[in-house]
Amino acid sequence: MKQVAHCYLSPSGSTRKAGHKICSLLEKKGYATREFDLAWYRGKEPDVNDVIRASSLPLVGSPVYANHAAEPVIALLSNIPGGSGKPALAYVTYGGVSKGSSLYELAEMLVKKGYSVLGLAEVLAAHSMMFRDGHPVGIGHPGEDDWETLASWVDELSPLLERGSGGTMDYAATRPPGMLNRMLDATIFTPRFMRHFWPNIRFMPEKCTLCGVCRESCPVGRLDGLPQIDSFAECLYCYQCVRRCPEGAFDASMWITHPAIRLLSKVSRRHGGQATSFYT
Repeated sequence: MKQVAHCYLSPSGSTRKAGHKICSLLEKKGYATREFDLAWYRGKEPDVNDVIRASSLPLVGSPVYANHAAEPVIALLSNIPGGSGKPALAYVTYGGVSKGSSLYELAEMLVKKGYSVLGLAEVLAAHSMMFRDGHPVGIGHPGEDDWETLASWVDELSPLLERGSGGTMDYAATRPPGMLNRMLDATIFTPRFMRHFWPNIRFMPEKCTLCGVCRESCPVGRLDGLPQIDSFAECLYCYQCVRRCPEGAFDASMWITHPAIRLLSKVSRRHGGQATSFYT
């Protein structure tokens, strides 16, 4: 049976939700699926690579952080086995502001590893930094309209998948338009630079009961050794420790970001950025 190797990172759950939908659509086309949440497979990359090597179709999913794919996903793609023309798919979830270079990055890395990228999708989701807001940008997404779009994507992909490797799609359209936008995307709108403006995460060890909720939520293992924080594991600023700690041992002034996110979302909407869409 044809097998999909679904590899993704999903701190807030939106990427997992979208990926599960894509996998369910592919299963109707005759595929079986193996799933790898990269937050749970740290240190087990050889096992993941073995499944990717044996699969018929790698499917890679990432949330968008400051216009780019998440670093653990980039790290995975840097080390996956060569594709030798094998077909591959990729998708991202974004909070209604900007997809930036995220899809282009995933496609480019897959192509460099020898895969034929047949399709790319970008899925609208509630903005992950607005979990304390009653009406976050992207509220209600992904939902039924997004699923219909993904179903159309998989239907368009079906004849391409049946043929197997047949050359990579033209994914240049997934890059930010214009030289200035690309320059800003490469220099200013990057996770490393934007972290200077994101709310600082404060840890209050006196409130920590070592319940393990934050440890299970952290996608990079930064909290595996609480009450000590592993400073060598670079924080993604996904804020899941803040969101999920039942004791309030982690906190951040999330409201500071809300006006900027809403403003950027309005700008994005004027340029047609508020939709789940796909490329084949």
